[in-house]
Amino acid sequence: MMGWLKEFSGSYVFGLTALAAIMVAAAVASMSMKLVVSKE
Repeated sequence: MMGWLKEFSGSYVFGLTALAAIMVAAAVASMSMKLVVSKE
């Protein structure tokens, strides 16, 4: 993924930003699932 994004944009910054956004989204999804399970 990083190689493709570097070729697409010409820089590693876009790839690292996309990777950070994916990790933040995964963390938010993980936290929201924990809240749903604890309510039941």
